[in-house]
Order: sequence, then C-alpha cells, then structure tokens
Amino acid sequence: MAGMECSAFSEDGKYFGCCGADGKLKVWETESGILSQEYTPDLHLSSPFTCLTWVASRNWVSPRKKKKRKSAEHASETDTVALGTVAGNLLLYSIASGSMVCQLQGGHSFAVNHIAWSRGSNLFSCDDKHIVEWSVADTSVKSKWKVGRERVTCLLVLPDSNSLVAAGCTIGLWDIPSKKLIRRYTGHASEVTSLTLIPGKESYFLSAARNDRLLSAWSLSSSSQDTNSVASFVMEDVAVCVSLCSTDTTGMVAVTRSGVLHLYRHQLNGKCSKPLKPAVTVQIASDTGQSRDAVQPIPILGAVKQGPNILIAHGSPVFLSFESICPKGHEKVLCLVRQDPRENVKSRDAVISKVKVPEDDDVEYVSQTATVATPLKRGKKLKTDVPMEERLDNLSLTRQEAVSHKPPQADSMAHLLMQGLHSKDKKILQSVLMQKDPVLISGTVMRLSLQCIVPLLKELVTLIQGKTIATSGNKIGAVGTFVTASWSA
Repeated sequence: MAGMECSAFSEDGKYFGCCGADGKLKVWETESGILSQEYTPDLHLSSPFTCLTWVASRNWVSPRKKKKRKSAEHASETDTVALGTVAGNLLLYSIASGSMVCQLQGGHSFAVNHIAWSRGSNLFSCDDKHIVEWSVADTSVKSKWKVGRERVTCLLVLPDSNSLVAAGCTIGLWDIPSKKLIRRYTGHASEVTSLTLIPGKESYFLSAARNDRLLSAWSLSSSSQDTNSVASFVMEDVAVCVSLCSTDTTGMVAVTRSGVLHLYRHQLNGKCSKPLKPAVTVQIASDTGQSRDAVQPIPILGAVKQGPNILIAHGSPVFLSFESICPKGHEKVLCLVRQDPRENVKSRDAVISKVKVPEDDDVEYVSQTATVATPLKRGKKLKTDVPMEERLDNLSLTRQEAVSHKPPQADSMAHLLMQGLHSKDKKILQSVLMQKDPVLISGTVMRLSLQCIVPLLKELVTLIQGKTIATSGNKIGAVGTFVTASWSA
C-alpha cells in the first residue's frame, strides 16, 4: 500500500495506480507524470475497491478471448492491476488494453482485504476468514481454506510458490499444498497492513502494523524456530509504504503516514537487540517565495526502491508529481524544496491552452435590427464608426416616434442602453432608466449581453442611493418600475 488508500507502484516503476473513495482506478505514467488511464466500474459506488496489487500477467485472458490464447502465450508480460471489491470479487485491469480483462467471482462472501502474487504462482486473496487461491486462466477457485478465528488482513506469497505468509495481528507461515500451518509468529499489537520479502540466502520478511511505529523483521529460515522478530526499524509515524530492491538488499525505504521517507542501510544477519534508526530521512517542502513561516510541507505518498535510486510520488491524490532521488550517505536529514504540484498543473494548463479570451476594452455595438434590415452587399463593409450625435439623433424620441406617438422599440432601447453603459453617459442612461413601460423594460433587459448585466446593476444601485432621485417622486417611481421589470425579466 502507498500513501493513498489502495495505491502502489508497478513492479518496474513505470506506473502508479490508486483507488480513491470515488471508486475509480487512476493510473499515472511516472516518467511523464501524466494521468494516462482512468477506469470506472459499473458498480463503483455500491461495490468500491478495497485493495490494489500490481501483477505481471502472461497468459491471463478474458473468457471472451479464448480463441487468441495460442498467440497470447508467446506474448511478453504486461502490467495488470488486480483489484479487490467490497462484494468479494476480483477484477483484473490490463494497462496495455486499457480495460478489464477478467473478473473472478465466487471465492469470497465478504470484502477482499488483500491480494498477493508471486512470479510463477497463482493469485491469492483473503477476506476476514478465508484464503482463496485462484486459477486465473479458468476464472475459477483452485483452493480455499479457513485460517482460524483471527481476521486475515495481509498476504505474502514466497518465491517457491509453496509457502504463504498470512497475517492479522499474529503472523502465520502456511504450506500451500497441504494447507497446514508451519509456524506462527508473535506479530503486532494491531492488524498488519503490509508484508515485504527481503530476498537473500537467509530470507527474511518485514511487517508493518496499523498503529505501530516499528517495522519488524522475521526470519524464514527452516533451521530457526524463533517466533519473535529478529530486528526492528524505528519510524517517526506509522508506515504506509515499504519497498526493497531485489538487487540491493542493504537498502530499504519506508514512507510514513505524515509524508516522510526513511532510508535504512542495514544488512540483516542474525538478531539485533536495539531498534535500527534510519540512515537518511527525506522531507519535501513547497517553494512559495514567501517567508519561512509560510512554507508548507508536501507529503510523500509512495516510493519504490530502484537500485541506488528511489522513485517517489509526492503531492496530493489529485495533483501528483514523480521524481527519482539518490540520497547521499552523509546526509542524515534531506529536505527537498519543490514547487507545489498544483502550481505545476496551473502553469502547464496555461502553456497548453489555446483558448484566447477576447478583450472588451474597445467594443463596437451594432443593432440586430439594423443588420437584418440592411443586408450587406458584396464588396461593401458595414460602417460601425458612427458619431454619438448621429446615434442619439437616430434613437431620439422627439422626432418621428414622438410625432407618430409610437412606443420605442426594445431593440433600440437595448442598443442605447449598451452605448450608455459603455460610454458612462448620464443623459443616455437617464433616458433609458426613466422608462415606465414594464413590457419595454423587460424586452430591453432580455436583449442585453451578459457583459452589460453587472454595469447595469451598479447604475441602478447608484440611482436608488443617490440624492438627486430623493427630490423627485416621479424618478423614484420610474427607477422602481425599471428594477421590478428587470428582475422579472
């Protein structure tokens, strides 16, 4: 498990997958830092994911694709995500095809707590009471057995494919063919959350518990019958991610719940009486450009050991960044200053976006009626640079409209109001805002553009609160009528 609930790096570190509370699987490409895939199952709300494990599949195919099995057997291994659900089912999601390739049902009656896999072995899963071995090629249950009264929360399949470590609070070593318990370790005071194998001549495995700030190492040697831990590693908080490199067994990294990474350099060889301290502690802070008091920590959510380097994921479940670091041996505490991943996304979107927002500082407004009534002829351009006096003269109510006693048109009033709001001309605004016809006011407001709504509201507030209106009851009534009709529109 990584820093987020149900999250982990792939075996080669190329991908990072996580399942959040929304029931969606998200997969990032660590080299580019891009969210490459997102999968939402049909029942993601009623049956969300409970655990996630990366596996390398070769012949695991969907029953719908049995005809292509011969060609698939010669294909190279592909990264696949095994997902457990609350309903007790297992889903296999292929990164190569970007879809679910297999669904395993009928093995669990309760929620799946953990999924384990080792190269050359079958797939194993556990719930509160049982361990299930799956035959993925046939999408069926190969074997199933009960582990006892204690709840099982974590599994570890050993490389020989004949042994299995199952843990609740205590830890048991099981023989898979006979389904018999070989050895039981003392374990932890709380439930175990992760089991990690330490390869070598004298094999060991590590365990991390839910409320324990110590990582415990246990011996798998058949010559030793010691049921207590042979070593323990101190952390500042509970571990949420533990990783080792198969080619460099002297280095082990652990990510804590608080977002800090610990690097240990110790070769296990027998029992250690004192807890081992980390050789290097890595923290990440954001570069805000402000004072030191305003510096915010950036949590490390997951890590995977890759030889001398460490690939880390830091940020938040929504905004993630990936980088490879190589801490030096003489540095006890390494603080990395990085830009907040949220700021990286904003700057990246600003560069990529091709959307240009138009500037409305110098806008020419043209009446819709004028455009419709006088269609443009080929080779002629519409004249929009009309003097203000001519516009007022064309829209004045003292000429033909007044003589014929025809009411003003809503299109003309809307055009005049937009000109007044744009030029801040008090005479034009007063000639429009003093109208008392509710139908005319409603039609005028409905024809305004969205950019004119806020300036219109400001003008109405200014008129209502101004001293000049308080002396005239007619003006107050006119503005009130305009406000009421505008609100209805």
